[in-house]
Amino acid sequence: MGIDPNNLFLRVFRTNSTRVLQRKLSSFNKKYIFENEDMSKHFAHTELQEIASQNVVKGFIIDRIEFIEKTLGDNAIKNDTFIDIGDSDGIFLKALGKTGISANMSEVAVSNIYKKGIQAIRCDAEHLPLKNSSTDHILFFEIFEHLPNPISMLHELHRVCRKSAFLSLPYVSRTNIHRFNYNPSWRIYEHHIFEFDDEDFRKIVSHSGFNVSDCKVAEVLDGGGNLAERCVFWMFRILKIFRKDAEYANIPGDLYMGCFKTFSIYHLVKIRDDQNGDEI
Repeated sequence: MGIDPNNLFLRVFRTNSTRVLQRKLSSFNKKYIFENEDMSKHFAHTELQEIASQNVVKGFIIDRIEFIEKTLGDNAIKNDTFIDIGDSDGIFLKALGKTGISANMSEVAVSNIYKKGIQAIRCDAEHLPLKNSSTDHILFFEIFEHLPNPISMLHELHRVCRKSAFLSLPYVSRTNIHRFNYNPSWRIYEHHIFEFDDEDFRKIVSHSGFNVSDCKVAEVLDGGGNLAERCVFWMFRILKIFRKDAEYANIPGDLYMGCFKTFSIYHLVKIRDDQNGDEI
């Protein structure tokens, strides 16, 4: 009887993601935020049926919350205001003890958030219906790579926030630009366009009036907890290299089973007031 490589890859995806998640949960002090949360519905427009994908999402949520807490401290979190752009379920504002505002272009997401007692607005992220300097901090997670005009988006975030923005994006070993509609079964806005490596992302930020104050690389898959797992990860990478038609064939080591193994989280602090060009 032969071995089905797809089943082998999936088993390792599940065991690896479970181990990484359990390690993060062991030191996380806000486990209550996951109570009564169906992680399969974390993304309003897509159901995550695979448990390994749910593990990854939950672990990455922990990484972002801990990064915000470490960066700002308790007093700033308690006293400052936050807006979550692209929020799908209100979990970050819940963790921070805030009740709004969330924004999403998805009607389903806005409805779900509103039911949780969080103020929600439906809008296009690139044209926010918000006044200048209307919040202290903006959360902008896993949106940047979907946008056709990343510098303009940074200017819009800069316009709306008074102090800073927290932004996350997939970690890639080198910048990747996708062709249009590479997966026709997805909605257009679900596709990635620009995936920036750290060096190129910092160049983009230099056009924005922000400065990168801090950065964390968050690992959601650890590359193999034992020799057998490491061999499976290596095998998957080799297969991707030989699939020249694959969308990510040029960066095979960054993904496993369609999941990025690591993500970058940035804290962007305002250094210039674009209203008059002054440094702040």
